[in-house]
Amino acid sequence: MNGLLADRDKFWQGLLIAVSALVVQRLLEKLYWQVLVKIEESILNKDSGSLILAAGVLVGLDSLRALPVFLGAFRAAEALKKKNGVLALLVAGMIIIAIFTVLYISQPGQWDWGVPLVVFLSAVALLLIWGRGILRFWHKLIILSQLLMGIYWLSVAPLLTHFGFGRGELPASIKLAADYLDAHGTLNFFSFAFFLPFVIIAVITTGLIDNYSKIIQHINAAKEQEKQIRRVRIAAAQARILEELHALVHDLKTPLTTIQGLSSLLEMTSSNAKQREYAGKISQSVENMNDMISEMLYEEVRKPTSVHALINYVRAQIILENMNQKFYFYIEENLPDIEVNKIRLARALVNVIENAIRATESMSGGEIIVSVKKQDGGVKFTVEDNGKGISQQDLARIWEPGFSSSKSSGLGLTFVRKVVEDHGGHIYIDSRLGKGTRVTIVIPRG
Repeated sequence: MNGLLADRDKFWQGLLIAVSALVVQRLLEKLYWQVLVKIEESILNKDSGSLILAAGVLVGLDSLRALPVFLGAFRAAEALKKKNGVLALLVAGMIIIAIFTVLYISQPGQWDWGVPLVVFLSAVALLLIWGRGILRFWHKLIILSQLLMGIYWLSVAPLLTHFGFGRGELPASIKLAADYLDAHGTLNFFSFAFFLPFVIIAVITTGLIDNYSKIIQHINAAKEQEKQIRRVRIAAAQARILEELHALVHDLKTPLTTIQGLSSLLEMTSSNAKQREYAGKISQSVENMNDMISEMLYEEVRKPTSVHALINYVRAQIILENMNQKFYFYIEENLPDIEVNKIRLARALVNVIENAIRATESMSGGEIIVSVKKQDGGVKFTVEDNGKGISQQDLARIWEPGFSSSKSSGLGLTFVRKVVEDHGGHIYIDSRLGKGTRVTIVIPRG
């Protein structure tokens, strides 16, 4: 059986709910005796109105007793895998037959299979066929309650006795009283007058829930499509920006080439030692600038870089003027060199630090701690702040392109993760709302 179940817990929950009908019947025993009292009163007083009231009380009690049976049976059936539709019907039917058999044995004279059969077929149509996959537990509870309240009125209709309805002791007593009071027509009228509205309402309820579920699905699909369109637009804008940046940076090489040539010429032709020294420094600076441009233009460029040099480059790009925050840098000694794209990795670290600055800028006592240590043959960078933090809801979305909890472009962390992953590294973010955020980046040596 376990191989046929899609949800084992739901199956056992369904069985437990169905079996609870035995407890419900014990709790309702005294109320069933009150139905007999009402029938006797209607005969003594020759009051067909009291008889209709007794029939209504009986219908309510039978519906209440049967509700957990059908609710549990269909919950257990829906726990089976979707491809086993026929087996689901068999399981539901077997549970209903087993529980009703026990109910009828415990109350001799109550055998009546007409109403349970109609309820079962109606519930199959509404719950297992029409409402499969869209009905929640409370939906099923409401729909089954409506079906039971409607269909159980058929058990007290004298017209349907020969078709197997209402052969239990109490329904039979009500029909005998109706025969004595000459109220067959009245009882038939009220039986069908209550049966039709309840069943129609159950059908309408299922249809409304079905339409509502489809609307929700369309809304969710539209939202997802909107998210995808936004991601595409952001990716296109980012690609366009990078393309323009590449073109701009590439254009810088022309004047740099001129400077490089003129400084080399000056170094070779000048008789002044000081001028030759300055020309050499200009040439070296131009060479450094060319290296930086290459790293910006080509993401795959990697060069051995000192961690201290990388951090110094990062610190040079952080503007600390007019800031209340306190910065602490803890750099471990004897760190290994790492083979990285210095410009891109530095930009990623700056992005993380700027996020920490924004998180602490509106508070007094704001602190930002940047630490660098060895880890697993590589280097671990940690940026920690005591700022406003990130909610768990936002934390699950921070990697989405365009998402931002601080009204920024939403591209910062996306860029950071891409740079880190391009270097074969990993990034982790731990944050608590109102407590602060810690960003950990691990970069392998190369």
